[in-house]
Amino acid sequence: MKTISSRWLRVQPRVAHRVGPFDPRRRISWMLCAALTLATSSAFAQSGGGYAITRRSVGFAGATFQNGGGYRLGSTIGRSDSGDSSGGGYDLLGGFWVRNIQPVILEWDSDPLSPLRGTRSITFTASPPVVATGLPPVQAAIRIDLLDLQTPIPPNELCCPAPDFSAYESASCTAAGESNACTRWVGPPVTIQESQDVPALGIFLAARLQCTPYYTDWTAFASVTIFGAEILPSSTYELVTFASSCKGIETTCINIGIPVQALTRRSGDVVTLYNPPSLTAQPDGNDVIALVNKFKNLAGAPSKASGQIFGNVVELNLDVSGLDISAAVDAFKGLAYPNSGPCACPSVVTCNATPCAGAASCPGGPCVKTCVGGVNLNQPCLTNAHCPSSTCGTGFCRDRCGRCRD
Repeated sequence: MKTISSRWLRVQPRVAHRVGPFDPRRRISWMLCAALTLATSSAFAQSGGGYAITRRSVGFAGATFQNGGGYRLGSTIGRSDSGDSSGGGYDLLGGFWVRNIQPVILEWDSDPLSPLRGTRSITFTASPPVVATGLPPVQAAIRIDLLDLQTPIPPNELCCPAPDFSAYESASCTAAGESNACTRWVGPPVTIQESQDVPALGIFLAARLQCTPYYTDWTAFASVTIFGAEILPSSTYELVTFASSCKGIETTCINIGIPVQALTRRSGDVVTLYNPPSLTAQPDGNDVIALVNKFKNLAGAPSKASGQIFGNVVELNLDVSGLDISAAVDAFKGLAYPNSGPCACPSVVTCNATPCAGAASCPGGPCVKTCVGGVNLNQPCLTNAHCPSSTCGTGFCRDRCGRCRD
């Protein structure tokens, strides 16, 4: 259905006449101005030559929308347009009819040989939308739709079929306790060291999956790597951006971006050759050797984003370890993905409800410490080193996906 709304109109009389207070021309001029105002929803403020046209919205009273003949007519009635302002992570768009703020443009490297494609991670970049010059950066949230979970190509050996996580796929979504339509949201990006032992290897930005939208200017980051229990090997996802105008109405908002499809590699397949597209059996010994090299922090080893594959929730604050190497060996043997997979949203565990000193204190989930302040506020930590300008706080139990609800 098409929507008809007025465009901005610049009223600029070719000749302006000064007339007396009772001159008929003044009355005609006023009536013409009123008619133009009723015919348009907004106009820029104009002044000059003794005249002023204020910026106002006036529409046809009655129903907000009327439909017919494949068209939809919308109208408003009088109020000054306050313009736009932003601050504190929000954008305020004034007036009854605001422009359609497009979300950011996401890009994912679809090259099957790209080193950015992981088995337990998705790395993307964001660029600004095509908008009028001078507008401030647009904030957006990123939703992850779980299209196809754990479908190895070619399939696993008959001995070791892939686990069935189809109850969490967005198209069907039959998982018990799930209230998010089997979609997840990308959380705040945090700075992660490539190696705790060798800081000179640099940092990268990572974001964990969560159950609620997080709005920010994603174009401010060079790239972001997504982790979470729902990011599984041999799976397909869609990334969808939601403009800031969608805050609080995400389920019905139409101001969203074009979905970007992203895929993950086979379990343990961290370096070339990759299958697919190679027809060789993967992972192989080269993948195991590559993770050993990463464990040693040798030059040419894969990144942490590619090499961390152990656990239902990848622990970003740890370096690649023997556990990741062991997981690659199991995948090399043809064993199925061993972890429990997605959790329902919202979490069944209440945040900060059950203090813990370790995993043994939390049946069914990890004991998670979080930063008590700074840029990584409320983000998981192991030591104070993971909390710039702050400290790592007390541990509390979370669900098996490392999440909790307020």
